[in-house]
Amino acid sequence: MLGMLNVHEHFPFDMESPHEGLLRLTDWVHKLDSATRAAAYEAQLTQARAQMEAQEAALAQLQAQAQRDAALLLLVFVGAVAAVALLARSQ
Repeated sequence: MLGMLNVHEHFPFDMESPHEGLLRLTDWVHKLDSATRAAAYEAQLTQARAQMEAQEAALAQLQAQAQRDAALLLLVFVGAVAAVALLARSQ
């Protein structure tokens, strides 16, 4: 009889005693609202995790670049000290 409503929620509603139908409908709306809020929260949480992972990757790249820069600076410093030492010996 209700084949066309097979995929939809159906709440029996008795006009003589509407309280039971209204309570069922109210419960269903609250559950739907909770599910919608939970889904929105999960989506926000997933997005926040993705942003955090991207920031961690960017930080790792910056740290690696800083290590390379420090190593290069050390090489330049050692080269300058060696050049000064060679110049001091030759004079």
